[in-house]
Amino acid sequence: MQSLKPIACLILGTSLSIFSFDSVSAQTAQQRAAIEKVNAMMLQAGQQYSSKKYSDCAATVKRIQVDIETLTISRDARVIRALRPTYTRLQKAHSLLELEGYSLPALKPLNPPKGKPGMPPTGVSFSKTIAPILVNNCGRCHVNQARGRFSMATYPALMSGPNNNRVIFPGDASGSRLIEVLEDGEMPPNGKIKDDDLAALKKWIAEGAKSDAEDATANLNEIARAADPDGTPAPEAKVVKSTGKETISFAFDIAPIFVTNCNGCHYDIQNNARGGLNVSTFRQLIRGGDTGQAIVQGKPAESLLLKRLKGEGGTRMPAGRPPLKDDELAKIEKWILEGATFDATDDREDIKPIYQLAKATRSTHEELMSERLVSSKRNWTLFMPGTPPNKVETDSFVIYGDMSESVLQSYAKLAEKISPKIKRTFLGQNGPLVKGRVTLFLFKQRYDYSEFGKMVEKRDIPKGWKGHFRYDVINAYGAIILPRNDDDYSEEALFAQQISGVLVASLGKNTPSWFSEGAARVVAKKLDPKDPRIDQWKEKLGMIAAKIQTGDEFVRGQLPPEDTALAGYAFVQFLMNNRSAFTNLIKALRDGNDFEKAFSVIYRGTPSEVAKKWMGKGRGN
Repeated sequence: MQSLKPIACLILGTSLSIFSFDSVSAQTAQQRAAIEKVNAMMLQAGQQYSSKKYSDCAATVKRIQVDIETLTISRDARVIRALRPTYTRLQKAHSLLELEGYSLPALKPLNPPKGKPGMPPTGVSFSKTIAPILVNNCGRCHVNQARGRFSMATYPALMSGPNNNRVIFPGDASGSRLIEVLEDGEMPPNGKIKDDDLAALKKWIAEGAKSDAEDATANLNEIARAADPDGTPAPEAKVVKSTGKETISFAFDIAPIFVTNCNGCHYDIQNNARGGLNVSTFRQLIRGGDTGQAIVQGKPAESLLLKRLKGEGGTRMPAGRPPLKDDELAKIEKWILEGATFDATDDREDIKPIYQLAKATRSTHEELMSERLVSSKRNWTLFMPGTPPNKVETDSFVIYGDMSESVLQSYAKLAEKISPKIKRTFLGQNGPLVKGRVTLFLFKQRYDYSEFGKMVEKRDIPKGWKGHFRYDVINAYGAIILPRNDDDYSEEALFAQQISGVLVASLGKNTPSWFSEGAARVVAKKLDPKDPRIDQWKEKLGMIAAKIQTGDEFVRGQLPPEDTALAGYAFVQFLMNNRSAFTNLIKALRDGNDFEKAFSVIYRGTPSEVAKKWMGKGRGN
């Protein structure tokens, strides 16, 4: 028995020059990476032998052989030169492992037999026939991805198999696992492979499973496109924003169909969506599943999603449920025909709140009132389960609290009393204060207010806050801690602040929080300049100004919520110094314009640019 030292020297003593490709530069980055992988496995084999893990070492050596054979099929002289030192060590490793009793496949010569480079003498062409077949039938899962840890992205990867367990044995088609699963119909999951394609694969394997591609490590997609530019699968679907001219809305018309009919299999599923198709977000939907992209934008007849929903070419979807109604199928078909566009803000967001927002936006005042009553009751139950609230309703408000109804009535009167002043400032027209009314949650103690923040909004309320507001169309509410005595803060100013905040946030599109928060505090100051909080705000503003370096951090959302609100308060006061411009901005928002676009036109600069100028001239007070 030979000592372990020779093999350790032979394998572990690999010279660093093997890893330098400057002198024997591989033809491509893929080849270079493949050679580095072979060298790394050679080192691993040496370590395994030194540790007397002979079985593991033999398995590694077998994998190295497969990779070297695959890399040298193209007979690229530079690749062969780069592999020669490793091949020499491989020969010696063979001898030593055989002494330990291990039988290994015979080593093939490093230089393949002479002939036309890269071409098998006769038979089926890998580049022209096999690559397109594999891309069309297996591309989604095993070329673009490595589902089941099996990648066919390149010829070497295909020949190595999943976890280096080969599924193709050159010369033995019937013994190749790839052929077995294709014949049994296990793969591809979207239906059986065509008989002609299966026959071509068998013949190719029987002839030696060789590659005739110019670059043995090129991606199969590239090889297939070169062979048949018009016959390869359609390009990956992309998220395309709506133009506004479409007759079908994804958010309003399509999303609710998926939420209602696909839950359990394809919606609201983490990592186990059936067939790999997850419709929980628009981005996941458009990406498709195991069988490829589900939607071919502009081509409903070619879209697998619509075919399955109609029961064409496979099991009708949704499986085990009634089929979709004709009008639902018609909407999906028209949506795909119009480009399968996206008309919401975030394509990574769950499609259910996207639909809820679209529905709320299209609802009438009365319809939204009903929706908000349900939402408000649900929010109360989240943080105060088992304690039914008292409720008072007025034309503009719904007031919730665990205090007596007479107390709630008094605050309802206060809210209605100050509303006309707020309305004149920001609306100047008839109609409801806020579409769907404003909900006011009233709390007797800070603990309840904090619990509301944690349970309903999933956040900690800033320590100094006595109240805050939230508006996202679905929700429109103010949350307020009632003062214990007159010295705490002004009830009128606090109520006006939250109501104004909801109103301003409801105006226009993409109105930022710094603006609605700032405007709300300006209104609070105007209604009661003696509110003790006003002096506290002024004092804190100096400290916040010292933190700001560029002048626009609060505009870009880089400050904590309270600092953002106070910086916005001072900045809005500065903006209101130009009364005409501010009035025009509010009017533009009332007309439904985008905030930043309207601001930039009216103030001749983006909010960020104007904020920097303001900081250069001094802060508001």
